[in-house]
Amino acid sequence: MGVLLFLWLISSNSWSQTCDPEKIVQDACAYFEKNKHLKMIKTSSGHQYINPAAFDEMLNVGPEKIFADLPRPSEHQIKRVKAIFQSAQDSLIEKIKNGIKNEDHLSTEKQNLIARIRLLKLLPPEDMTREQVMECATSKDGAFFLSVNLSITVCPLVYQYPEALIQFSLGHEIGHVFDPCMSQYPIYEIQQSSLSSLPEDHPGRNDWARFFVEDDTSLHLVAQGSANEKIQTVSDVIDLKKPKIKGIPVAKHPYRSINQCFKKENRFQFVQPDPKDCQQSTHNEVFCDTIGAWHVVDVSRSDWSPSERRDFIGGLFPDICRSSQFQKISEHGHPPSRVRMQKAILSVPGMLEKFGCKKPKVDTCTQILDLTQRQKRSTKPPSLDKGQL
Repeated sequence: MGVLLFLWLISSNSWSQTCDPEKIVQDACAYFEKNKHLKMIKTSSGHQYINPAAFDEMLNVGPEKIFADLPRPSEHQIKRVKAIFQSAQDSLIEKIKNGIKNEDHLSTEKQNLIARIRLLKLLPPEDMTREQVMECATSKDGAFFLSVNLSITVCPLVYQYPEALIQFSLGHEIGHVFDPCMSQYPIYEIQQSSLSSLPEDHPGRNDWARFFVEDDTSLHLVAQGSANEKIQTVSDVIDLKKPKIKGIPVAKHPYRSINQCFKKENRFQFVQPDPKDCQQSTHNEVFCDTIGAWHVVDVSRSDWSPSERRDFIGGLFPDICRSSQFQKISEHGHPPSRVRMQKAILSVPGMLEKFGCKKPKVDTCTQILDLTQRQKRSTKPPSLDKGQL
């Protein structure tokens, strides 16, 4: 009897006995497979997410059916995500400041990153096009960053997710506005009044008017990718020699060492980024994964329960448990979900502790994000309450 009890205790505490990212994911997938009959996993806080073990079955239903069944966010859910977005902006700004209250005392590069974060806006779900919602219905991604109007769009289903998943998703997308690739390009401002002064058949007016939403009086955009070509069409109403925010050379980016280290180790079998589009680059995706995890470490409790750990793994990547033949780099440069979780997200200081690891090894690529080595910040970021993970 005593031996059986001992073995049971070891089994029940298996989550807290490993520092191995691969085993952490395997344990979560084993649970999802055991509960494959559940299309959605409900959390203790009353939220839900797609069961990764049922992901293939859901895809087989077809995009039109998925689109029709997607829940529309309630007013309460919209307010909740908006508040999380604002707290994520504030939290990441405080991280960059690292305890320095007067921003004038920061390096020019860090001031630049903070200015970029402050220009970001969260688009309400009603501003999503049908094409965007359809992409949400068939994609493993929960949110999208657009450089043409510095906005983040959150997929409808994500509004129902546990808070830690939303915190990570928004932290990841905010990371795109200041990743080493995106930051090297300037940000311009287009005034709606100036755009409206152009003739109705002017190509620039047609190109940019559609990106103004709600009560926007101006539009901010990163001059990279296709936007870099289209911005020439409005060169007569904006001064291209005077950007709102200048670009930062990659060599001077404060957090460039993360990608430099990942690349040196060839940790993700990097796809060379398209020089015309930062949003097609594996470098930027794994950088933003570390930023999303960095944010989550700072706003949640140090230790998660077994169910909270599963929720984080399965909720972030509904395809994480698919067989190896489906674990490939996507056309947008995303590494396989399993690799992102094991080699990027769980490499961030503080993340493995949430999975019960007592003495994780220091990851040389992400040690710059080690919270224990950072000075006490001037403002304490908001914490997640127990049960709200």
